[in-house]
Order: sequence, then C-alpha cells, then structure tokens
Amino acid sequence: MASIAAVVALGIGINAAEPGHSHADLPQLPLPDLICQAGTQAEFGVVDNAVTGIYMGAYRNCTSPNGQYPHYVSWVITVDPINVNGCPQTRFFGSGTMTWVNRHTMNTEPGTVDFDVDLSSLSTIKIALKVTSGPLAGKTISALVVPSSTDLLLPCPNGGFGIRRMNFDGQGVFRS
Repeated sequence: MASIAAVVALGIGINAAEPGHSHADLPQLPLPDLICQAGTQAEFGVVDNAVTGIYMGAYRNCTSPNGQYPHYVSWVITVDPINVNGCPQTRFFGSGTMTWVNRHTMNTEPGTVDFDVDLSSLSTIKIALKVTSGPLAGKTISALVVPSSTDLLLPCPNGGFGIRRMNFDGQGVFRS
C-alpha cells in the first residue's frame, strides 16, 4: 500500500523520498527598482502617404520596492514622430524625452528613452522602454497595458483602416 501511495504522490508532483521544501528554500528574486501606474496615448495619422504618430504617456503613483528610487513619484514621456509598422498598425517605436518628478527636491529632471510598443494583440499591449539618459539611465521598463479606448477610423494608404487614437492603462515595472 505504501508503494501505491508513493506512485500516486509522484504522479501529482510530490516526491515521497524527500522531505518537503518550503518557498523559503527558493532563491530570492530581485525587487523592482520602480513600479508605476501607466496611462498613455498614441495618436496616428497619414502624412506623405505613410502612417506616423505621436506617443505620450504619464506614469504616476510610483513606488520603489527595493528602496533605491523613492524620490521619483511620476514621469511623463513625449515622442513625435514615431515609427509605425503596418496599417493597421502592428508596432510603433522611437526615441523620446522624459520628465521626472523628484519628490525630495520638488524639481523636474530631464531624460531620454528608446521605446517599442507591440500592437500585435490588442487585448494586451506590450511596452518596452530603455532609459538612455537622466534618472534611471540604463534601466529598462516593461509594461503590459490594456486598451481603454480606440478609434479605428484611420484610412490607411493601402485602402484598409487602422487605429487613429489609442488610450491604454496598466502598470510599468523598472528593472536593472
């Protein structure tokens, strides 16, 4: 009977030969540098028979789980024009400017960023940013956001329709 219990236990992922391990035995993952709520918008248009656009975002209510950046409470990004793949759009990317709000000095601090937004699935949009100068230079942020509204009335140069405006909300996480 004991051997049947061991076979059943192995079948569901329990190793009867070893004592149980707790989550405390697992290695600790590093805490993120900064977590912020994201509220962003992309505006698209056709200029010279090509799709282009402007991207802007506000990242607010930031917290620093690892304690390294508690003074940065929010930041904004603006980019124009952006590079757009496809119509309807599947991706947009470029470089932009950032303005950070420093809670300790009550000043703003400039920075720059490279970004890439994957629109291949409109149910969950992936944003990848790399800070190229200013606060958190060299850090990357990844965000999964959900569209809160879209306007699908952009006439594409190829005859179809694309997105004219997209608003999306979610959460961004900065890591080293």
